Amino acid sequence: GQKELNIDPLDIEQILMIAELPKDSPTLVAGCVIRFSRPYDRDSILPALRKESTPGLLPSLVKPSPAAMVPSMLYRRANGPKGYSFAMPDDRTLLMAPDEMLQRMVAQKKKHTVGPLSRALKGADFSDDSMIFVAFEPLRSAIKKASEEARISPKYRQQVELWQEVPDLISLTELRLSVVGSKHRFLLSIHTIDEASTVKLQRLINKILDLGEQTTLAEAAEQAARNPDSNSPTHQALRQYSERTTKQMFNALRPVRRGDRLEIGTKGPHVNPLTVGLVLGSIGSYVKMGMLAQEQREKTRDNDS
Repeated sequence: GQKELNIDPLDIEQILMIAELPKDSPTLVAGCVIRFSRPYDRDSILPALRKESTPGLLPSLVKPSPAAMVPSMLYRRANGPKGYSFAMPDDRTLLMAPDEMLQRMVAQKKKHTVGPLSRALKGADFSDDSMIFVAFEPLRSAIKKASEEARISPKYRQQVELWQEVPDLISLTELRLSVVGSKHRFLLSIHTIDEASTVKLQRLINKILDLGEQTTLAEAAEQAARNPDSNSPTHQALRQYSERTTKQMFNALRPVRRGDRLEIGTKGPHVNPLTVGLVLGSIGSYVKMGMLAQEQREKTRDNDS
């Protein structure tokens, strides 16, 4: 990293990643804000990107002083649509993103526009090793459309119908992971529109988990019944063990209500990898549904034209 970017990774104090799903594309676009622990020379940073960019001007994020007005700041504009533009509003902060996204990031900051992510980040605790914030409003229609169009087996139809109610109740999700040092934590916080939505969402999630657990146990029982040795002591013990682990798996995902949010996770010296995997898998499924819906809209628009 130091050779290609002229940045020492040890000087990075904080990285804020920002991703969004554009209305006209099925592909996520992402940008980042990097905060350094020491000053960096703006003219020598990111030499590889400098070769693929040209100088430009953006509204300054630095508050002007009476002695010196700073109406704009230098930045490097990517030469191609797939390239990354970058800017440094000060010598310890680096912004990187596709050019259109970078300009919107700066404009929003300049206008002091407060959105759901801005509100969440303003008073956030940044002591965890990794944090992911997802605003649901831009994804809500894409997720619902994808779940409505998905081809689902009839035995899972009831769970899917319940899931279709979930996006309307969520305003923001917040995922935190700490594995370094004495603080070990994995926590998913689901912020809802209001406290009544929290109660309804907890009930929906628990019902979905109940149906999932029943379906999983029933399928396991059917498979065991087809086994000619299903009545042997060994298979009986394995079946009982499977039932216990299945119930533990679904119980690990049951949310705890705290005001206008739900929490799913573990903390302590042993972060449960099962919970981590299950929650990340659920988040991945939601993102995939949103991307599939966008891709379907793209194909429909191409066919119409």
